[in-house]
Amino acid sequence: MTNCQNSKYEFHIGNIQPSRAAEFLKKRNSFNREIKESKVAYLCDVARSGNWIDWKARVTLDKDGIVIDGQHTLTAIVETGMTLPVTFTVGASNDDMLKIDLDNRTIEDQLKIMGIDKYTTAIGTYLRFRHNYPEYVKTGDVSVLDKTLPVSKVVEVYGKEREFIGHLLPLLHKQANKASRASLMVFAARVAVKQFGEGFVIKMVDKILTSKTNTGDLLDSLANRARTRDVAKVVDAFKDDCIEHIEGFKEDWD
Repeated sequence: MTNCQNSKYEFHIGNIQPSRAAEFLKKRNSFNREIKESKVAYLCDVARSGNWIDWKARVTLDKDGIVIDGQHTLTAIVETGMTLPVTFTVGASNDDMLKIDLDNRTIEDQLKIMGIDKYTTAIGTYLRFRHNYPEYVKTGDVSVLDKTLPVSKVVEVYGKEREFIGHLLPLLHKQANKASRASLMVFAARVAVKQFGEGFVIKMVDKILTSKTNTGDLLDSLANRARTRDVAKVVDAFKDDCIEHIEGFKEDWD
């Protein structure tokens, strides 16, 4: 086994037998994502074709030897029945290892790890809009982030705006067939907030979604306009479509 060490981490390259991989998997961290069969199948094909490269087959363990990342690699070893070389990263504190793991995950994955298990796709889409278009947020807003920052930093935006989007998303999901449509509606609303104020927009969304009219066309229109990423058109759509679909909306808006 090869070992190289710096002041904080140890890196080990060693051949892992299927029985040993199975032992690691039994103790895998509960924060880990569900295993994707398609990814495991791909890794199995790589191994069987002789293209397995040890530096690409990585497994991360916390200081107690529990798997933080690399469950797909270990599962492939078990399923192929082959002994294969793997690079292990060990020796850091549990918290540090968790950070390493989280920064390699999607926004949706990280929200789940934070204990947020509802509307993660919609929130993820919403956060990506906010992250990619910082020029359309309020001055001093925490979501004006450097795009090179890890996803864990982007997710902090959600913590700062949780009350706002937490209020809207459950309502929107009652009407939206897809999480992406709901998240785009929230984006449209959020852009409108910059001009018209948060309290007013929340009131209007409540009115839209509790009205007796069919709001499907309204949501579709807003979502389609939002997909163009033309923020000015999104704001206009939020106003014009609401006036068209919601009785009395124009009077409230004016």
